Amino acid sequence: MDSVPISFWEEIFSNDTLAWQFHEIENNFPEPWKTLAKKYASKRLHFNVSFPPGHGEWSCWMEILRGHDYKKTLDYILALGRRYVRCRSITIGEQIDPQFATEICRRKEDFTDKLLPLLIRKPPLNLAFWCQCPRETVVAYLDIFQHTFVFGSLDIPYCGQQSVDFLAAQLSNNPFLRILYLVSSIDPWPHTEVNEELVVQFLTSEKYVSEEERRVSIHSRVYEQDESALKVTLKMVKAAFDKWYQSEIRRVNVGGPVGVTMEEILSLPVPEDVERTEAVSMGSEGNASFVRFFRAEGSCLMCNFNEGLYFYVEGIHQKTQLPFNEADHYFDFEADSEWCSDGYYKEWPEPAHDDDRSDASS
Repeated sequence: MDSVPISFWEEIFSNDTLAWQFHEIENNFPEPWKTLAKKYASKRLHFNVSFPPGHGEWSCWMEILRGHDYKKTLDYILALGRRYVRCRSITIGEQIDPQFATEICRRKEDFTDKLLPLLIRKPPLNLAFWCQCPRETVVAYLDIFQHTFVFGSLDIPYCGQQSVDFLAAQLSNNPFLRILYLVSSIDPWPHTEVNEELVVQFLTSEKYVSEEERRVSIHSRVYEQDESALKVTLKMVKAAFDKWYQSEIRRVNVGGPVGVTMEEILSLPVPEDVERTEAVSMGSEGNASFVRFFRAEGSCLMCNFNEGLYFYVEGIHQKTQLPFNEADHYFDFEADSEWCSDGYYKEWPEPAHDDDRSDASS
């Protein structure tokens, strides 16, 4: 370790993997790492950036995360430099609590010309538009971030062609993207061939840095009445299946209004090393149909139909979660519906007891 330049360790210490371990390093490592860890523990600054409504035409706020006085200025942040600064997310239109945040600039140029160039040097960030955002606000910020390709998670409302162009540019140029929310806070994303292909492109792309997960959530305000809204199609399911089967990605999933039938799912070719089961579960929240694809090494791809309104497919490579046991292929609907209804991954549901399982063979 003594032969390694101190500049190398400075880069390691600025990495997110050590974000909250500096005090342990300070207590257990010799010099010069002890001093270096103490320095980073006192100077590192992790925060969220927010553009809340009701604070003037342009107002940028910062919420400090852990261990620091939140009253910081733009000049203070810029003086710290990239090694100590880490922005987690940028949120548009969310109400903030002035007790835990501080306004850092009132001029658009201060953000675009000074702060943003610093933030994008430590990807990935998350970008989200809050549901109260009017159309003109969304369009204005899409324009600001149209060439910013550092987002790991995107939460994008539909505002016409500009939203489509923004998403297409992100999929083509952003290597950090893992999570995609297509929301209907203004208008639902329309069901077009272009939008379907964008989802498929995201699911199948090989160029992303992280192979931890690939997640798509399509939101529609009234699933059963929104015939023109984007839905989960067989092409999307096939893309998720191929990603799960052909790669070592830990998790791939797609959720949204139903645009695929059980018959279409059952028509998918099943590789020789994959086993498939299907059943209908009864529960207090309604009925759910599901199809499960299993591999002997423990990975699973699940397709859930919730009362014909919401469809969710998820493939997981997690060998320690469940043994390959046919008796455990059937899950309690209460756990399943809670697990998949909001598009977020929760704990893998426990297998139901024998007397609770649906009889798939009848």
